[in-house]
Amino acid sequence: MEWLKKLSDAIAYIEKHLDAEISYEEAARIACCSPYYFQRMFSYVTGISLSDYIRRRRMSQAAFDLQRCDAKVLDVALKYGYTSPTAFNRAFQKVHGIPPTAAKSIGMTLHAYPPIQFSVNITGGSAMAYHIAEKKELRFAGIRIRLCEDMEENHKIVPHFWKETMQSPQYAELCQLADAGTNAIFGISVYEDPNHIFYYIAAATSKKIPYGFMSCAFPLRPGWCLKARETSRKMYRVFSAGFIPNGCCFPVMSMHGFPILKHILCRRRHHTTANVMYGLPFRKKRRRNMEYKIEIRELEPLRVAYMRYEGDVTKANRVIPKVFQAIRGKTNGAPFFSYLSMQPDTKQGVLELCVPTEELPCNPGIEIQVMPRFKAVCVTHIGSYATLSLAYAAIDQYAARHSLKITAPFREVFIKGPGMLFKGNPETYITEIQFPILEEA
Repeated sequence: MEWLKKLSDAIAYIEKHLDAEISYEEAARIACCSPYYFQRMFSYVTGISLSDYIRRRRMSQAAFDLQRCDAKVLDVALKYGYTSPTAFNRAFQKVHGIPPTAAKSIGMTLHAYPPIQFSVNITGGSAMAYHIAEKKELRFAGIRIRLCEDMEENHKIVPHFWKETMQSPQYAELCQLADAGTNAIFGISVYEDPNHIFYYIAAATSKKIPYGFMSCAFPLRPGWCLKARETSRKMYRVFSAGFIPNGCCFPVMSMHGFPILKHILCRRRHHTTANVMYGLPFRKKRRRNMEYKIEIRELEPLRVAYMRYEGDVTKANRVIPKVFQAIRGKTNGAPFFSYLSMQPDTKQGVLELCVPTEELPCNPGIEIQVMPRFKAVCVTHIGSYATLSLAYAAIDQYAARHSLKITAPFREVFIKGPGMLFKGNPETYITEIQFPILEEA
């Protein structure tokens, strides 16, 4: 499963940088998702937060250094990013139960946390009751709070938000606002993009929305939903691993419902067996007219890691992760397909799957080459790959109008595209097409 491979690559990055600065953004990029979803997914899959995992791994290595290398406590603290001896002492005691100075004593028991490894085990077990349905839109009204991509911070924000809301007069208003058929108060997480992450405490209602309340819909458009009475963690695993349809787009919503009369009691079971629903809306494909800005540019030489691919070009995206893996995710530019030949009717072609990098690949079959300088006709397409033909038609028309001869190999540069875990919104994909100009001698 590709998403497990990407998570493993992100873990490898963390392991390599335990004694250096660890960027959540870089780890998320390797996992092909946003920092917000990387942290959320990590905690759901592993059972611990990302920050706790990093602290445990660093303290495990610190204990080895203190015992085996006879290093000074201050030197070890600095090595693992602690400028304050007090902070290092506190972190070390939290993991091992003893101060770092005591770790050097013979016979002291310490705790070693090995690196996390992801694998797929096919086992039997008890059934999980769920169903998938295409849901009609539900209208919610309530109050909301803005979240961020730091899940550790969000875990502090949401409980405090619930506490304040339940103690405010607005909560009684919410209870009265709920429709009879949905007599419950809901906690709803809405992720649209990194700048628009919200948490709602709301009631499903068809009534007039009071002043000061915000509205949202579930789903925002017709879409797929997964509903079951299970743990939030288990539900998220199932939903992300197996039930996200191809071609869907954000926003994604998770919803927990609690009966009004038993709300306080149910709230305590929020993370145990509350009713949980995840929804991923989708929209029908639509063609749109686009005004393309076509330009002629001199493209500079480019050093890339690449592998040769022959076959169905629509499946090449399944292969290019091998190139990223061979260079350990260390890129310095957008990946692209270089089309040596292509049959438009059959979608069969010969490609070079390229990733700009300064790294030397560590896997066989992945090679290094320097792409030469050339002049090209370039056009940027915004939208799904299903509509890329519009951009190609625009280039053909431009070349004919200006008496330009264009030739292979041409490139599709994926400036913004789908991740390995979340497909994102195809309407926001950004692809640049580059056709070399055949100049007369």
